Amino acid sequence: MDNTLPLFGAPISWGIYNNIITDEEKNYLHNLEMSRVNAGNGYQTTNKHVLDLPELSNLKDILTGYFLVYAHDVIGISRNVKFRMVTSWMNKHDKNDWAQQHLHSNSLFTGVLYTQVDENSGNIVFHSPLNNTNLIPSTIELEMDTWNIFNSKTWSLTTHNNQLVFFPATMLHSVTQNNSGIDRYSLAFNFFVEGTFGRTEETRLTL
Repeated sequence: MDNTLPLFGAPISWGIYNNIITDEEKNYLHNLEMSRVNAGNGYQTTNKHVLDLPELSNLKDILTGYFLVYAHDVIGISRNVKFRMVTSWMNKHDKNDWAQQHLHSNSLFTGVLYTQVDENSGNIVFHSPLNNTNLIPSTIELEMDTWNIFNSKTWSLTTHNNQLVFFPATMLHSVTQNNSGIDRYSLAFNFFVEGTFGRTEETRLTL
């Protein structure tokens, strides 16, 4: 075949930005009050709106700016559509901690900034939904010569310090076990639309 198009793919974007967060902001985030999650495999801040804290207002503006590039330039959403950051929290994983498959409810897009990891801290893994019928139903197992973005049921990204990742909030994801001697820290945040949107008067909605 001369051409192949990854049609209807979920856009996952990432990059490493060494000036995105200051050491002072990292230290502040890492020392926020946390509690063990119900599953017993990690910690989260009790505050689920940490980027609304005045000490982190500059970081919130920077992360929002990167998100808007993802929304407008990568996905192609009109700049007439406005977004609001609805939740934000820190995750901490001690040695041997991990995160099970999950998605982010009541949001459209998710961002994650890794603030403390090393080569043994574990990866973020994206999972194809069980009811995915874009290619081959999950009830059918075919032998593959090559694994790629079309036929893989999972896709793993190695994490790095100051790595920023954006993906649709409906994307199932997990984090592998932390095998490092240091705690793994990540900042997660979600966006939802606000204002008036819709292409026609019949479908227009104001939030």
